[in-house]
Amino acid sequence: MKNTFLRVVALMLVVLMLVLTVACNELVDIDEETEREGGSEELKATEKPTEKPTEKPTEKPTEKPTEKPSEDNGDIVDPPNDNDNEGDDKTDPPNDDNDTVIPPSDDDIDFIPVEHTPIEEVDFEGQEVVVFYRDYIDNSREWGKVYPEDNLDEAIIMRNIAVEQDLNINIALEPLPSNGRDYVQYSTNLYNAVSYDVDSGMHYYDISANYGYCSTSLAIRDYAANLRKARIFPYFDFSLPCWNQSIINNTSTDRALYYVASDINLSVFDAAMVVWHNKSFYDMYKESGDPENMQTLALEGNWTYDELYRWASVLYEDSNGVAGRQEDDIYALMASNSGPCPRDVFTAAWDLQFVVENNDGTHSFNIVGNDKIDEAFSRARALIGGHGTNNYGGIYNFAAGKAIFYMERFYPGRDANMIMREMDDEYALLPMPKYDAYQSDYITMAQDYYTLMFVLDHSKSEVGIKGEAVSAFLQYASEISSTGVRNYYFNSIIKPKFFGYNNSEATVTKSIALFDVIVSNIRFDFSYVYSAQLDNILHLWRDNITNNTYEDADSFEDLFLKKSYFEDSLESVDKWLGLRS
Repeated sequence: MKNTFLRVVALMLVVLMLVLTVACNELVDIDEETEREGGSEELKATEKPTEKPTEKPTEKPTEKPTEKPSEDNGDIVDPPNDNDNEGDDKTDPPNDDNDTVIPPSDDDIDFIPVEHTPIEEVDFEGQEVVVFYRDYIDNSREWGKVYPEDNLDEAIIMRNIAVEQDLNINIALEPLPSNGRDYVQYSTNLYNAVSYDVDSGMHYYDISANYGYCSTSLAIRDYAANLRKARIFPYFDFSLPCWNQSIINNTSTDRALYYVASDINLSVFDAAMVVWHNKSFYDMYKESGDPENMQTLALEGNWTYDELYRWASVLYEDSNGVAGRQEDDIYALMASNSGPCPRDVFTAAWDLQFVVENNDGTHSFNIVGNDKIDEAFSRARALIGGHGTNNYGGIYNFAAGKAIFYMERFYPGRDANMIMREMDDEYALLPMPKYDAYQSDYITMAQDYYTLMFVLDHSKSEVGIKGEAVSAFLQYASEISSTGVRNYYFNSIIKPKFFGYNNSEATVTKSIALFDVIVSNIRFDFSYVYSAQLDNILHLWRDNITNNTYEDADSFEDLFLKKSYFEDSLESVDKWLGLRS
């Protein structure tokens, strides 16, 4: 009996060992299969997808969006930091150029692209996206007028309808009245609306599309969401040309992007600073040795400051017999009737770069010891203060044949451009002149009248940011605008109409060629876009060129050094962009 019992126990042990062996083998097979399929879910979360996904994940991520940290004083909000300890190196985001990808920390997860349904297949089931836009004359046409006035309005409305149908969303357009040209009141109204919408948790507005300068003010900036957070905004692809690459490249980092413009924003092209040229008037005054045709000179790359200043320093005629210089006298140059604002254009046109990027990504002012900036400051003053420059004459005097050159936005308004198109004289388009013959390209600045877009940061509210719908809407509308509205605006309106009905075919052809040069070289500089956050560094420039508003100084460097707060403001912007701790 005892032996029989022992044999039974031994047999049972053998069976148990066989069962355990089979189980272990199955576990090994599962691990090997998991490894072949790309690793566990935990590992997958740290890897950047190598190709565009084609299927929507079966489960929606349950993580709440990372909240933006705040400080009690409310003045400066630092972006999320990779490390809690000061002095530690930040973890770099994945870089496609590197073979080794450093796994991100938990704080970085939002910066990693996530799987999502392709944009053409999404269905938001009628979700509403509210655009809070600038309602001021022609700026409102970026979104389409309720009662279309022309074919461009209709093209924009048709774009909106296509976006609504394809994405199954509802676009709600809410205007912000512009109070005429009272920009102080406008800025206040924008701040009040945005801050109340976020702070109260009301969450009515999703996207702000407003006056560029006011949108980047110090008061507004912390109400803008970081568009780099891919888990919140999965449909953005800022590498596509429908997004203004100059703004993205020069005003953001790979971790922080708050303000954007795309081909939705026709105001970027409208606000491009140009020189209008009265060709008939020029032909009356040119002498032997003068360029035969100013447009030909520009297309050859030889249109420079010296050529413009040569005329602006000399040509002035009394046209009415009244003593003293009058607005309707004859001048070489009319420097816009838009106040001192267009004086900013020299900083871009002459590639001055008040702020430069350091090797570590932070920024520094490039003004002290910069001989070119001081020389440019003197040149701009000489041009604007020239004997043949009228700082207060505008489109009416230019159209009446009172000047050879008129420096203004490309499209200051529908009425203004209609006046120019009805001129008796032949007029032509020129870019802003180069600084000198050594400058390789013409550079154009969009005067800060353009529209910038940002998404309101509702990450702290119970509703949260409607990131999927918002990113899909802006991405899709921008792509459609690039191939539809923008092309129609350029090819069907600007090129055949803006250059007038009385101009010769040769002048129109050259204006179109120069228009293409201008719009392809629109540049957004860091110091210009963020001027309102940098204690209005551009105001220091513009006001002292025309009026010596602050105090008389021999150089721009002297003016800059008297304002010690500029360095602190630049550091605060860098912190906001995640470049400083």
